[in-house]
Amino acid sequence: MTKFEEVQEKLKQIGYTQEKIQELVELLAPEVEHSLFYDVAEKLSDQDVEGYTQRIRQAQDKDAYNSIVAELAKIAYGEQYEAKMHDLFAQQLDQIAEQTLKMRSTYRKYAAGDPDTVKSVNDAANSEDVKKIMQQMKEDGFDFPAEATK
Repeated sequence: MTKFEEVQEKLKQIGYTQEKIQELVELLAPEVEHSLFYDVAEKLSDQDVEGYTQRIRQAQDKDAYNSIVAELAKIAYGEQYEAKMHDLFAQQLDQIAEQTLKMRSTYRKYAAGDPDTVKSVNDAANSEDVKKIMQQMKEDGFDFPAEATK
């Protein structure tokens, strides 16, 4: 089993559906592509980078875009580019799994009335940064209380 498959199983075990995992992969694609673009830029001339940038901008559909990304991945990572791309996604998904487990643990401690956790959560809840993040998550369709209590 690949690392990518292992992380998907880990996410399923903590309650994520295959549909949610696929949504996460789609949401993580820009982050993974950013890593790819950085890595490939080190291997190409400025002129080649500009050429690929133009091709990406002119891509007519998702298939054309994905084809260019695959070309770049092959340049950056060689023949094992698919495995490397899966590893990049696996790293990101594993971080999500770990953060989910931490959030659930904190929520359970809070719900149980652990004084240190209650104080920390209340302090954080009153933070403007946290309020902005929670609002953005809500707007993005992430139901924090529902996810935290699974």
